[in-house]
Amino acid sequence: MCIDRVESGLEPACVKTCPTNAIEWGIKEDMLALAEKKVERLNERGYEHAALYNPGGVGGTHMMYVVPHGDRLEDYSLPAHPTASPGQLRGLNVLQRIGSYLLGFGVISAFVHFLAVGPDRPEETI
Repeated sequence: MCIDRVESGLEPACVKTCPTNAIEWGIKEDMLALAEKKVERLNERGYEHAALYNPGGVGGTHMMYVVPHGDRLEDYSLPAHPTASPGQLRGLNVLQRIGSYLLGFGVISAFVHFLAVGPDRPEETI
């Protein structure tokens, strides 16, 4: 549903239909700038602990949150110091390496087969 809309130059359905306009969508740099403005507006309204939640411990997230009480992240069910598990990342690296080896083996096998057998030619009939 959303990939079709985005590929057509439209915004995702959740953004389009959000009744409070709380969901924004766009390029990360634009979203960071917008989030910083929202944090500033919250600070002006008296929320001195307002913060942008975009933790660096996991390389950033695909979603960012502007929270009025950045000192109480647990109220929003957000971990204060998230980290990516190195075990899972290592597992993905192993799978990627296996896939690369299998692809290389397939290409080499096809080339060797072509050299040994040659191209498939139709039989000539007289």
